[in-house]
Amino acid sequence: MALNLNFNPSNIFCTEQGTYIRFIAWIPPSDDSWRLNFGSYNEDDDESGFIGVGCLLRDDKAVFKAGYADAYSDCGDNITLVELKALKVGLLLAVKNGVDYIEIEGDNSIVVRILKGEIIPLCPVLKDITAECVEIMIKSFRQIIIRRIDVNGNKGATGLAIVGFDNQKTFSWQNEAPQGINKILINDVIGRWIAIGR
Repeated sequence: MALNLNFNPSNIFCTEQGTYIRFIAWIPPSDDSWRLNFGSYNEDDDESGFIGVGCLLRDDKAVFKAGYADAYSDCGDNITLVELKALKVGLLLAVKNGVDYIEIEGDNSIVVRILKGEIIPLCPVLKDITAECVEIMIKSFRQIIIRRIDVNGNKGATGLAIVGFDNQKTFSWQNEAPQGINKILINDVIGRWIAIGR
């Protein structure tokens, strides 16, 4: 989802306690595009070897259309690989839902730069999964916009990744988001204040 994260100082406020805050809210995608968010989650002290992944698909009115959560253990600690795998699942969900115009958003700058062709992966596994994602995008969509967003704007995908991580199994949803994620998506549309520093 695109969230209004305009770093114009007039949009940043300082509370009486000295905390700087900013208001973020859903910005509709362009031209009847649907939006695909993807992300991952792990805990620093976790020794299970699992990394949670999540992706969610919403239409141009912010209505939840599909979601996916899982936990991968076959990627080591390679977050780039994990997020590309999550993206591939999300792209296939978009194809299944008949999406023609798509905006893809994630909070991992390396993954976004790989998708934009700004970084060329040398690792064979990363090359392969990147090629698979690019092939799906080229063959399946009439228009693609790819952007990196702030982690605060990707809470829905991260929330699904937490579901995958906590349960260490696969979940998928169609047309109805799980309760905890639904609240995050509603807050995206309403908007929320986030702390950005002291």
